[in-house]
Amino acid sequence: MPALREELHLQGRPEMTSTDRVQVAVVAPPQTREDCFDPADWARLERCCLVAYVQSAKWDAAEAAEVMAGAQVVLTGWGTGALTEAVLSPAPELKLWVHSAGSMATMATPAVFDRGVLMSTANDVLARGVAEFALGMTIMALKQVVALNRDLHAGVPWREARGKHNSRELCNLRVGIAGFGRVGRHLARLLES
Repeated sequence: MPALREELHLQGRPEMTSTDRVQVAVVAPPQTREDCFDPADWARLERCCLVAYVQSAKWDAAEAAEVMAGAQVVLTGWGTGALTEAVLSPAPELKLWVHSAGSMATMATPAVFDRGVLMSTANDVLARGVAEFALGMTIMALKQVVALNRDLHAGVPWREARGKHNSRELCNLRVGIAGFGRVGRHLARLLES
């Protein structure tokens, strides 16, 4: 990674001029940017890079191509369409694709691979959160939280509500995991502890 940082001038050197700064094309739609990043994140990126943003709420390949002009880095997220040859052609120096979500499969086209673009995704970080949520929902299901909540809101006394639902403990239970991708592996690790 140090070689890539050097190549993309990402050291944040104060003597960098605007022509030296890395050009970043942010083709994630505005709502995704707002949902996934704080304004301080964008300000920090803008201090060290030249940043261009798509403005359309829905994917517009022509607008994305305009924003890509001269970019060395592209940032995508939920709502980003396929990075086709037409979208990528204005960025012949593209070196890095950073995806602020999980799978890049629906966006990655042969044009991306033909260019040898380095790809980075938030898949692993998101998978941990999904695994934690899955574990939480498993515990809630074992404890009959939804049924108990419904009964309590209906006025059923606590002892009666608790007695009519079969609440169980997670310890010593066998848990099946359907699929063993990143989420499944993270869930297995959580269950081991």
